[in-house]
Amino acid sequence: MKSNFSRVLSLLRQEKGVSQRKAAADLGISQALLSHYENGIREPGLAFVTKACDYYHVAADYMLGRTLSRDGAIIEAEELPAVIWRTPAKEPHTYVVNGDYMEGACGLGLLSAIWADGKDCEIYPVVNAQNLVAVNYPGLARENEAEIQGLYGQGLDRLFRDRVWPVFIAAYRQNALGLTCMLAPQYDYEDENLPEQEQLLYYMKRLNEESAEVGLSGGRISDTPLEQKLLEDRWFMEGTLPDYRFTSFYSTQGHTLEVELQDRLLESVRTVVSQYGGELDVFGYLNENVTRQALLADGVHYTYGQDFLAKCVETALGYTSVMVDMEWIAYPDSGDALNEMSSNLGWNLQNYFKGYENFEGTTVSESDERIRAFLALDYGKRIDGNTVYLELENPGSPAWFVLRGEGKRIRAVEGGQWTLLEDGAYLIEATEENVVITLQNSTRG
Repeated sequence: MKSNFSRVLSLLRQEKGVSQRKAAADLGISQALLSHYENGIREPGLAFVTKACDYYHVAADYMLGRTLSRDGAIIEAEELPAVIWRTPAKEPHTYVVNGDYMEGACGLGLLSAIWADGKDCEIYPVVNAQNLVAVNYPGLARENEAEIQGLYGQGLDRLFRDRVWPVFIAAYRQNALGLTCMLAPQYDYEDENLPEQEQLLYYMKRLNEESAEVGLSGGRISDTPLEQKLLEDRWFMEGTLPDYRFTSFYSTQGHTLEVELQDRLLESVRTVVSQYGGELDVFGYLNENVTRQALLADGVHYTYGQDFLAKCVETALGYTSVMVDMEWIAYPDSGDALNEMSSNLGWNLQNYFKGYENFEGTTVSESDERIRAFLALDYGKRIDGNTVYLELENPGSPAWFVLRGEGKRIRAVEGGQWTLLEDGAYLIEATEENVVITLQNSTRG
């Protein structure tokens, strides 16, 4: 529902010719929450879907992107999710996968697993990058003060520093993901609250202590055009840290950034991150100079679908990127958003991503460098019995591969080093042009 619902909801509002602020008021929710729904950051409950259907005069199936007919249509059985299964361990294997699962990045992971499972031994390149990205954090303006004071008894600046920061950093330190924070100088560019220099300097120091990267967020809750937001952000940054250059940017409008990337504030940006929208490639080039990376999971509101996607992408590419959006703490839609983060974030990272801890944690810009190397990699391979040969053409930096071999274990690696990922799977770091991996059959007592 994430990609289809949010897209349809935004298009219907534009078709109706009303502003986000007007639609939110008519639907009885905050503008911030409607922005979350339209950008796929949050998923609504049934009550809102029903109200939105009445407001835009469409059927629920159309709103959810399950039919092209505005008055709804019957969904055929073959369109519903199906079980994925494999025949018992007899050769040859038979795999049955619903066609819907083969779309997007999930299909890439499934095909990689099926392909490797059908061979005694296989090796393929991966990115080896694990990102934790806090978008719209830190916020630097004292906004939404009345609501925040009512919920927490303190302003947004103290809330972020005294309560959000300790919870977030504690969760980060307990996992192997690298950290990037996408700075939000302001959320609402139409109020009178301006970003504070003291806040920026404080967080820059603290994030440097955590070896974290600071990028810039394109998020905002107002209808302010991105060009105007960037102009105001540039005025603030030039008056506070004139020599600082952002190398990463969080986009809330997908990949349509050709004009915005020419802004002086973004001229040093080398990679853009945005939420995953169902595409096959989770990273690639936005233009000849800038890469794009997909945020695959919500660290607080983690779902089964996100977990399945993360497993598929880790299998195929050794890559993940987990998002935590702090805007919903500054502008909560209901209840105690901070308590929700405190309860969920650390547990989700520990329980769902612990299995990937032998991949390397990276910042978004470090991940960008590895993605560029991965996309440019030229190599040859040969498997001769229990020996695997790799030949890399002009490697400018280390390259990583996953080696899978049922009932195999590594005896030696020349020209690189290895790390055990799980039983029968190894991460190989190739540090020289020629790599030789010697395997032996496992013996079980």
